[in-house]
Amino acid sequence: MLTILIFVIILSFLIFVHELGHFITAKKAGIVVEEFAVGFPPRLVKLWQDVGKITLSGREYLIGRRTNIPKALQVGSKVSVETKTRPDGKVEITKIDLLPPNEDEAVDTTRLVVDAYQKPTEYSLNWIPFGGYVKMLGEEDPTAPGSFAGKSKRIRFTVLAAGAGMNLITAVLTFTIMFMTGTPEAIGQTYIIEVASNSPAEEAGIHPNDTILTVDGIEMENSRKLADYIRTHKGEEISLLVRRGDIERPVTLIPRRDPPPGEGAIGVVIGTRIQGQRITKLPPGESFLMGTTATGGMVIQTFAIPIAVIRNIIPADQARPVGPVGIYNLTDSAVEASVNVGVIYPILLLTAILSTALAVTNLLPLPALDGGRILFIIIEAIRGKRVSPEKEGAIHFIGLALLLTLMVVVSYNDVSNPIDVPDWTNLFN
Repeated sequence: MLTILIFVIILSFLIFVHELGHFITAKKAGIVVEEFAVGFPPRLVKLWQDVGKITLSGREYLIGRRTNIPKALQVGSKVSVETKTRPDGKVEITKIDLLPPNEDEAVDTTRLVVDAYQKPTEYSLNWIPFGGYVKMLGEEDPTAPGSFAGKSKRIRFTVLAAGAGMNLITAVLTFTIMFMTGTPEAIGQTYIIEVASNSPAEEAGIHPNDTILTVDGIEMENSRKLADYIRTHKGEEISLLVRRGDIERPVTLIPRRDPPPGEGAIGVVIGTRIQGQRITKLPPGESFLMGTTATGGMVIQTFAIPIAVIRNIIPADQARPVGPVGIYNLTDSAVEASVNVGVIYPILLLTAILSTALAVTNLLPLPALDGGRILFIIIEAIRGKRVSPEKEGAIHFIGLALLLTLMVVVSYNDVSNPIDVPDWTNLFN
């Protein structure tokens, strides 16, 4: 039950953040947002709604937060309303009913005609938790006032890209929290795996399998610590205490500021002979820097994986996409690791990885995804005119059907051939 709960929370949170990016930028741009929903229909409950505006027979009214609005309401409709005066002096509609077009009988309500109508944004919670959406007015109809399609290319591009942007921000913040609350760090002996020719390490007489005990008197408990120290002391002379067999000797060298491609500052490949592990907590500033770097690395790695598969660097089955079933299996292993280790970093790590993946995936130039809609904006900029809304809508509909089919295939593969879940306790060693 704990895994199911965390699985739902993670996916719902990441989708909520994604849609929140669209929602905030759309509102800022003056686009009419008709609904902000968490989960897919059917609707579970309408949580609340904004204050809307409506002009009836030449007079403007506010639509109250609790006022139920008939779905068929539109400009030209005849309505009866009940109103109240707010403390600020504005008149608010508390009840509104549609009347038949030929309604002429007198009743104890006011008959009015809708001249203009700005629907308030509804905030709803739906039954199916794995999704969400922002419903904007006129997504393919540029003629409607306040519509998404009626805005400039720059605004539409910004609104579409904002979802992925929010997911990347979420990934950075999640990584930051993870590094602040603690991540596992291997401790042991740092040793040399390879030495590059004509490098500072070779000139200093360092050989493969040598153990680096200290640098400038500081104990090197793992390869990360050595790499960080060398990176911050490029161009400066440093003193290493090296052990080969039973013999220890000091050596000095100067890490290069601009090493040749594929080589480090001193020209070695290093590793850690693990003897133990500890949980390391970093200060906020360093955690944020590490979180930003980790997010950037995840983005680069996502684009590098297909290239690595093509070049046979990694097997294709290790780079396959995963669906909800695969994500659930990853969540289960992360929750188990968190319980066993007693820290939350596996769950935070998984959340950051999924948030980054969601951002990158949504920006792919595929129909029905944000990237596919952005592609149409780019085509519009190149052609000087937009693709007809009917054609664009049809292409996105076909793309959505194909994506849903792909999700079914991926989910079947996740069930028939489960993914190998990682050992979360060793990811940072």
